[in-house]
Amino acid sequence: MPVSYVRDLVERWRTTYDWRARGPAQRPPALHHRDRRPDHPLRACSPHEDATPLILTHGWPNTFVEYMGLVDELTNPADPADAFHVVIPDMPGFGFSGPTREAGWNRHRIAAAWAELMRRLGYERYGVHGNDAGAFVAPEQARQNPDNVIGMHVNQTGSASSWAPPWTPTPC
Repeated sequence: MPVSYVRDLVERWRTTYDWRARGPAQRPPALHHRDRRPDHPLRACSPHEDATPLILTHGWPNTFVEYMGLVDELTNPADPADAFHVVIPDMPGFGFSGPTREAGWNRHRIAAAWAELMRRLGYERYGVHGNDAGAFVAPEQARQNPDNVIGMHVNQTGSASSWAPPWTPTPC
């Protein structure tokens, strides 16, 4: 990308772009941000009280926005048995989470932070999903919290291979 284009874009964002017009007031009312936390989690509660809690971890260099198109389908699906209470934090140093203040924010530390986030939200058992960089965090969540994580899903091959037991295909 030409440096001149990037400079112009940054200058526009810095001086004339109306960020507030794209801010929290534009979000659907069911979505709640906890702006005082450094991970800036978005929480979307299902109208179905017995919905399964699910934490989604985005990839690099994305933000919670990566999952916004899924929130309605996950929280209010056609079959209430398929409903989730969704938690989407921004990984430390990404998106709206703000800069990290110290080194060491790796998959192990992020997984531990997510476990604490889910505990503070009142979720004892929950599913985890990760995409791209988040696909390295999700298996770590399962490793660190096997009594809390009821299921793990990643959509990047190779990220869970060191976690998963050896798999031998069986004939149909």
